[in-house]
Amino acid sequence: MRTVSGVKLNQILPKSSGILRFEGRKLKQSIQPDLFSPHRPDVKGLNRFAVIGDAGSGKKAQWDIARQMLNVYQNHDKPFASVLVLGDNVYEDGEPHLFYERIYEPYKKLFKQHIRFYPVMGNHDVRKDFGDKQLAYWGAPAYYNFTQGPVEFFALDTTVLLPGYEKCHAQNPFLAQTQAKIQMTWLEKALQDSKAKFKVVYGHYPLYSSGKHALDKESTLKLRSMLEPLFKKYGVHLYLAGHDHHYERTLIDKVHYFVSGAAGKLRKIFFQNPVQHREKALEKHHFMLFELDKDQLKYEVISRKGTVLDSGVVGPTSATQLSA
Repeated sequence: MRTVSGVKLNQILPKSSGILRFEGRKLKQSIQPDLFSPHRPDVKGLNRFAVIGDAGSGKKAQWDIARQMLNVYQNHDKPFASVLVLGDNVYEDGEPHLFYERIYEPYKKLFKQHIRFYPVMGNHDVRKDFGDKQLAYWGAPAYYNFTQGPVEFFALDTTVLLPGYEKCHAQNPFLAQTQAKIQMTWLEKALQDSKAKFKVVYGHYPLYSSGKHALDKESTLKLRSMLEPLFKKYGVHLYLAGHDHHYERTLIDKVHYFVSGAAGKLRKIFFQNPVQHREKALEKHHFMLFELDKDQLKYEVISRKGTVLDSGVVGPTSATQLSA
């Protein structure tokens, strides 16, 4: 039985021989049937990973970002082996008939390079079937961990950690609370067991943001109370999230918090005045690119036009800004 962090995959994903039908199209069950197997020996960019959040609008911005990702991969000598996908991958309600259009088609040239996309669910994704069909399409469980070189990634289903946010989880709060408890037990054990030089956690909901959703202080404080003690205890370096449609970085207690939720949608920053610990915030469509360089992670924030909006360095025990 193949497992990922103790999660039995065949309990989550249908058998690989099946066919899913979306608006008359016959599609393979999963676009990434071997997501957790070793990388092919010819895969480039194992020292880099990209990040997109809230991408699934299907509009020009999503396509512009996808083209810039391909441009960076092909023409700037910066290939990357994986992409972290921060949720809200299919607007508005995670509709299965939009999977091909919003998930595969914009990035198909990247998929063909055997780049792996590691998704988490956002609140819009779980409105249909709790996101189960979308996870099957990606070939991923709801939460999991994996390694790429000296970096270990921990992908969270934050929609379960805040079950009252979406009606689908609120309908059965006991089940959602049980799932949240199981996930948090798994996360602590996985962080405790990790020997990685860098630990990167990502999910859909941010812990620190100047965007619209920061108005929901109760939910934000609850999520912080659940995750921050583990981050501090086990030496997490980065937490990446979307949900708010802008770019933002915050440094607190040597943990670098990023909001990167503008790969398909854009929304104004609600709190323009300096927010405590906030280092930078931008209202720009973008994606992020991280590169492992010796004992540090370098990052760039790249716009839909290909300009670098922000960059910096994250060391194994600290984070340092390169440019403002």
